[in-house]
Amino acid sequence: MVQLPHPHLQKYIRNYWMVSTNFEEQYQFITYLPKGVCFMTICVDAPPVVKIPHLGLVTAPMISINGQTKGNQISVGFKGVNTYVGIDFQVTGLSELLGIPMHEFTDTAINLEDIFPQESETLLSKIRDKKGMPHYAKVLDEFFLENGRFTTNNQLTKCSAAVNSVLHNSASNVTALSHYLNISDRQLRNVFNEHVGISPKNLLSISRFRKLYYQLQYSPAKPLDELAFDMGYFDLSHMVKEFKKFTGAKPTSLLKEEQKRHDNYFKLY
Repeated sequence: MVQLPHPHLQKYIRNYWMVSTNFEEQYQFITYLPKGVCFMTICVDAPPVVKIPHLGLVTAPMISINGQTKGNQISVGFKGVNTYVGIDFQVTGLSELLGIPMHEFTDTAINLEDIFPQESETLLSKIRDKKGMPHYAKVLDEFFLENGRFTTNNQLTKCSAAVNSVLHNSASNVTALSHYLNISDRQLRNVFNEHVGISPKNLLSISRFRKLYYQLQYSPAKPLDELAFDMGYFDLSHMVKEFKKFTGAKPTSLLKEEQKRHDNYFKLY
């Protein structure tokens, strides 16, 4: 279930969402696909576990902010009956809301308590007062309107313009982005590091992957070599390699698996 935030927050937040799980008492693992945005998750009941290389299974915070990923696969384990509430931010939305360098969140999840110690506890308590998306959305609207810092500056304006050109296919490579903003490639990387958390090249790759995944879902009969050309890959081999980097599977294998189960994390919002 998905709901839009308060109109004053839509510049910073794409949507709120809710997922309910009803698994057996053994963990069922789901692999997150890169979204190209930061997101926040709230465990209404019990937290899941996350597979972390060299550390094994780690219990997630009750409320966590999940930063951009450079393409690393993240497996999250769920068990029992639980409800999770999520917030998908706009690409630069979290930077504008918190005024914190986004590279501090890259490839990691940060406990909201580390940023808002008292407010985090209050937020979780209010979320648990009632069930249902309308209630969750109201509580989240109040939280962000009261605690958002709503920062803005010239760098953010440039970064937002660059991100929009990526999302709307106005620029297909880093050089085109630099020319579009009339800044150097190095300046562009620094701006993205500060306000997005990943490089322009990473965002371009993830954006192209998300569009490819959408096409694979809704145009499954289209030949893969045609898709590779339409999406701007060098060839079919390049497309399959990049797809496997983000998902751990080839396009045809993952789509067969998707037919077996519905996963809200794989939706393209």
